[in-house]
Amino acid sequence: MDQVDRLRPSTHLTLKVAAVVSTNITVGLLRDIYPSATTREALEEDLVELEQTGFIRQSVTNVNSWQFTTMVARDVVYGLIPSSQQQQLHAKLGEVLTGYGKKVPTTAIAFHWSQSCLGDEVAEWRRAVMAMRWWERAANEAGEKWALAEAVRLYQKAADLASILARFYERREERDVAEFMLKGQESEASFTDAFSKPSSPSLSPTIPLLKRVWWERRMSDLCLLMSENDLINEKASENRHNAKKHVLTGLSLLRAPLPGDDTMALGEGCQLCARIVQCASGKAKGFDATEFGEEGSKHIARFLEILFSLSVERPVDDRVDMALLNYCWKLTGYYRGDAADEDSSLYRITQKIKKARDGFYTGEGETSRRYSQTMDPSKII
Repeated sequence: MDQVDRLRPSTHLTLKVAAVVSTNITVGLLRDIYPSATTREALEEDLVELEQTGFIRQSVTNVNSWQFTTMVARDVVYGLIPSSQQQQLHAKLGEVLTGYGKKVPTTAIAFHWSQSCLGDEVAEWRRAVMAMRWWERAANEAGEKWALAEAVRLYQKAADLASILARFYERREERDVAEFMLKGQESEASFTDAFSKPSSPSLSPTIPLLKRVWWERRMSDLCLLMSENDLINEKASENRHNAKKHVLTGLSLLRAPLPGDDTMALGEGCQLCARIVQCASGKAKGFDATEFGEEGSKHIARFLEILFSLSVERPVDDRVDMALLNYCWKLTGYYRGDAADEDSSLYRITQKIKKARDGFYTGEGETSRRYSQTMDPSKII
């Protein structure tokens, strides 16, 4: 701390900006995000002083790049920067690095956009949306390289940001609905018209629902794949558990009931709104899968396929999880419309689940022989 205080004001500021960049510090990058007017010569002079005082050192592989001598020193300096200034610098850095294209790792760009709105995701929702886009891109790249665990981690970062925005704006919608009802408006048509109109047309901060569902589907697929690759590994059980968790999260976003839920499961928040809309639209007893479009129906079918796989393919004890199988069966009755189309993927998985379940209850087939006595199929929904 004393060393920092003894630096010249310009060098002190350069050190703080360098702490935001963190690694691969270059004169060009510092100049691009510097919060005040400066010159290349002035920055080079500051870097020489910082190198002499032991804060940074020149890169071994690139003479035009510097890095902190220790990350502890970097973290101490970073902690001296007010959070609002940290966010501004990260936002500027995210902008600059975005323009660099493929020269910069997508994870680095996503990280800086995330840091630019950390703790203020709702107020800085535009930055949060940029972070989600880059986390998704980084996750896609990791998946293509078969870095499966890394891909799941990166998709989860995008999903977490989307969840923060969704919870806030769904609560705002709940307040709008409550205020509308208190005004004595009882017409279903007038209610649904008002509910469909956003309070602030200029704001569109949330990621589309089916995009969030796709992330959960992708994570469940990756977790299931990892569990199949590690049948003997102790992480196989954990990966299967995570696959199930992501499936149930995706289904909750699609307004499906969850295991043990006696009422309509409504996803994250917005329970009051969703219940009212269900009643107003006459859909309180289930939903037509086609209301989510062809893409939504495919997501539902894939989620059912994964749950079905988890229920009948248990590498540890080779028994059928009848509670989970029964839950799959109840879901097939919950989604209507597309499930009746014999050419649809939802119809095909419905028939597969029906065959496995009927095999148990009639005492015939592989399902019956491998039924897990530890499961109580009656305690499911």
